[in-house]
Amino acid sequence: VRAEFDWDSLSQEMQEDNSLSQSLDNLHRRVNDYATRSIGRQNFCLGMELYALPINEGLELLHNFGLSNRTVEVCNEIILDLTSEKLLSYSEISQDDPILQTVTRLINEENDDRNNIIFVGPPGTSKTWYALQIGAFLCQHQASRFKNIQFHQSFGYEDFMEGYVPCDETTSGFSLIPKIFLEICSEAANDPENIYVLVIDELNRGDPSRIFGEALTYIERRGEEFTLSSGTQAIIPKNLILLATINPIDKSIADIDMAFDRRFKKIPMKHKSEILQKILTENGLPAESFGPIIGFFNQLQLKFINRIGHAYFAKVKNIDSLRDTWHYEILPIIENEYEFRQEEITEIKELFENLIENLNSSNTLN
Repeated sequence: VRAEFDWDSLSQEMQEDNSLSQSLDNLHRRVNDYATRSIGRQNFCLGMELYALPINEGLELLHNFGLSNRTVEVCNEIILDLTSEKLLSYSEISQDDPILQTVTRLINEENDDRNNIIFVGPPGTSKTWYALQIGAFLCQHQASRFKNIQFHQSFGYEDFMEGYVPCDETTSGFSLIPKIFLEICSEAANDPENIYVLVIDELNRGDPSRIFGEALTYIERRGEEFTLSSGTQAIIPKNLILLATINPIDKSIADIDMAFDRRFKKIPMKHKSEILQKILTENGLPAESFGPIIGFFNQLQLKFINRIGHAYFAKVKNIDSLRDTWHYEILPIIENEYEFRQEEITEIKELFENLIENLNSSNTLN
């Protein structure tokens, strides 16, 4: 796009607009991936040239030149994107949080380019919450430096690295375009002073080795150029942080092979009664209910080892929501696990019935 469009030809009016002039370098980095996919190079160049005029006049001329509504929309989206930095809403974590401090220490270790971290733990242990919160913290809550995806069985190399997509309506055939990983690698490489973060939720629900492809080797050899099977040259920069989550308990999904596994540092995520107490406090439950509920939670861990995390109780605000959490979220998991061991199921049910009886007798949640 730079070869076809003389950026210096932008009018003096646009150059003097601080919010736009500060964003021109940003525009150079993003335009090829964002605009050309949507409206084609020629239309985008014409659209941006018209945007050198005052905004309202430029919009009118875009229509007068007969460009499609989609062209106008994309040009407008780019201007809005560049002139207002979006902030992430994930802002609940404290700088003193021990897991945040652990992540910060791990990514700052000398002579180790493996800025790849996996939060490993059973369901309900705040893996995704921590990945999103810490990711936002590391990139200073700047949405332009943060991406978040989830792997699944249908997710592949062509969704993550690069793939062919139909060309826009003015041409025929297919174009090879970079996908989310190459996009953020390119953005990070062009902005080496700032940290970029990619959060991958449910890493082992896809086939990570297939999805990463050639990049598997280079996520630990940052800054080295390598070639994709298409001939595309790529680099994974040192200022890109990968944060992922894995549930090792669910055996219906893929195991991570050792070659992939060793390229990530692992942080174990466990159920924590202190986090459960914080949840109950934030939900407005009386302090008198904390002991019985946390006691039941700890007994549950002994009977149903490392399967039920504190986050299962996130919606508990009264005795009715506690019953709903038990009957519709926790009990089905237990019945599935102990399908042919009725005695264990009965024993755990009795624990919950004792909890309800305790709360009712003390009139704690009524």
